[in-house]
Amino acid sequence: MEPNAPVRTPCERHPRVTASAHCLQCGQPICRECVSAFGYFCGEACRAKSKSSVNVAERQAFEAEEALYAATARKARTIALAAAALVAVLIVLAILKWRYLAPGRVAWTWRWPPGAASVQIVGSTEDTVSVLAGDTLYVLDAAGGRERRRTKLAAHPEGDLELHATADGFVGTDGRTFLRQDAGGRLLYTLDLGAACDTVVYAPGFPAAWCLYEPDYDFRTGAVTPGRLLGVDLVAGREMWHAEAAPGMFPSRIVAAGTILYLVENTAYDAAAGQQPAGGNLVAIEARTGRRLWVSRLSEDLAWGPETAGGLLLMEYKGKFRAVAADGTEAWSVVVPAGDRSRHVVGEGLVFIEGESGTHVYELASGRRLWSVSVQPDGDLLAADGTRLLLTGAAALAGGGGLPPGLNQAQDTLKDMGGGTGGLLKQFMRQRVLMALDRTTGKELWRASNVVGDLFVGKSGVIEVNDTSRTSAIQMMTGGRGYAIVRQFAAAVDLDFEPYGLAGGRLVGVARTRGGTVGALAAAHGDRAGGTSRPVGVIGIRIRK
Repeated sequence: MEPNAPVRTPCERHPRVTASAHCLQCGQPICRECVSAFGYFCGEACRAKSKSSVNVAERQAFEAEEALYAATARKARTIALAAAALVAVLIVLAILKWRYLAPGRVAWTWRWPPGAASVQIVGSTEDTVSVLAGDTLYVLDAAGGRERRRTKLAAHPEGDLELHATADGFVGTDGRTFLRQDAGGRLLYTLDLGAACDTVVYAPGFPAAWCLYEPDYDFRTGAVTPGRLLGVDLVAGREMWHAEAAPGMFPSRIVAAGTILYLVENTAYDAAAGQQPAGGNLVAIEARTGRRLWVSRLSEDLAWGPETAGGLLLMEYKGKFRAVAADGTEAWSVVVPAGDRSRHVVGEGLVFIEGESGTHVYELASGRRLWSVSVQPDGDLLAADGTRLLLTGAAALAGGGGLPPGLNQAQDTLKDMGGGTGGLLKQFMRQRVLMALDRTTGKELWRASNVVGDLFVGKSGVIEVNDTSRTSAIQMMTGGRGYAIVRQFAAAVDLDFEPYGLAGGRLVGVARTRGGTVGALAAAHGDRAGGTSRPVGVIGIRIRK
């Protein structure tokens, strides 16, 4: 044996094989085959001794720690996968919301029923929309457009039907025929008045309607059918009373206030003089019986009214705005300056008396003047929340300085020709605005200019719907078809949209496709020249909650 040769150590179990390690328990040499069979032990006995020598508590702690590490890894993988899935879902939902659920987009469409000659929305609640299509009344879910129920009208009037909801169904009339059906569609009565009246009025909470018939003149024979009033019991479906106008008078306007009707009778046309004499009568009538309570002679026509609010009869007569109590006595009055136009607004316990010199606001109950505003109202109060009022009206264009030179020259030309401008140029220089006012002080809180569309007030604010075929003559003259703009959302609807109102978080209305190009002369009226539009049905547009 050479001096530097390595010493060969044989395996204890396999003497012919060189050892590669030692047993961890006894220290005997072992080969690779032993390692494969018993681990780093020379046999089963040493491996068993090694296991028995390890502290049980330490082994359990080690196994628990390993189990914790494994569970933590599994949880981390689960959280990572869930987070990735959530991010993917949020991305998909954002895309869907932008594409389908964004405010201003069409949320649902209820299709025009086949064979229906016309479709009109006749009523709505917070969660339903009532649609009359042909001779069938459909009640739709306002949020989703699903049909809840339908009722076939047992006797369908020929004209446009006006419906009023009752506790167990509805009452409808076209001015000549009244009908009542319960919620299940059963016909309770039909009442034919024999002739269509000119005006039908109702009083909130009073189960009756009153019909006004104006005189009918036959110019060939000179015969005159006098005007008359008729009261209808909406519960029983019968005529309560009827009364003809006073001799030499014809009824022209009627308003209801609880149990009292107020009738304006104008002096009849004087055929010999060829003119309509001014003046007439103002009559208070007991609603249940038709009995005249009092009559006040009018020496000239009313400049405005009558309207009712807060238990008072309101009118402008002989240069004064007057509030009249139920017994006919004058509660209060204020002078309307000469030359001022007669357009007033009543609501929320306030009276807006408007004229060229400004609009003054009075307390309805007492006539006490509260404050003034520069806007000339052109409609009713849109809304009030106890502290704020929303009002639309005409306001002067910003910049002041009078009329531009060109318009000044036109005004001078009209004067030279002997004619007056009649305020035409002044009106040309005004714009329609929407204002929020403090109810107590009249202070302007904010203003929106160029408000030219239909306005609707919801929980999310004021919504303006403007159809460009009615307001953009230049666009229509250059071949445009027009589209409806929902201003609150800067969204456009490519349909001829006739908005009805808000219901269930939706702006609902009747829609048709746009056909043909609006002509230059018809653009201002929204008419379609050679129109080929097709009915779509009723649509609901999403609004902000």
